[in-house]
Amino acid sequence: MKISVVIPVYNGEKYLKECINSVLNQPYKDIEIITINDGSKDNSVDILNKVAQTDKRLNVIDQKNHGVAYTRNKGIDIATGNYIVFLDQDDMWVTDFLTEDVINEIKQEKCDMVSFAYYQANQDISRLKLIERQRKIIDHPKENAGENYRHHSSYMYNIELLKNIT
Repeated sequence: MKISVVIPVYNGEKYLKECINSVLNQPYKDIEIITINDGSKDNSVDILNKVAQTDKRLNVIDQKNHGVAYTRNKGIDIATGNYIVFLDQDDMWVTDFLTEDVINEIKQEKCDMVSFAYYQANQDISRLKLIERQRKIIDHPKENAGENYRHHSSYMYNIELLKNIT
């Protein structure tokens, strides 16, 4: 099962390499990373191209600035995975975020959407705070609507859900 990770990039040179490496270094390897440089004026595209030379899972797209919503939608169109995750250029995954066990559970439960625990960090990442870590399956999402507000990067979606919308 392939996971597509879409990362819109705009002037993200400060954390970009760490973001990309946190995905590439996951125990689960069937990942494609779609980075879309959205008209950055810094060295973001150079950083992306350099990393892409060392790992074929990284796909670099360079475009004029269209904004993050347009760029994420473009990532959905390009994605070839079964599931999709959206990361911001300053987001990072912990070392064991995506494991075979997680993937097997997603397959077994035939999940449409997966919500992961996440950490909040200060700017130099010297302090982390774990935000809600629990495992549960929600069969009736309307009953839970509005209960949990999470960062978009803590969700993984079955790609078919999003491709049918866009």
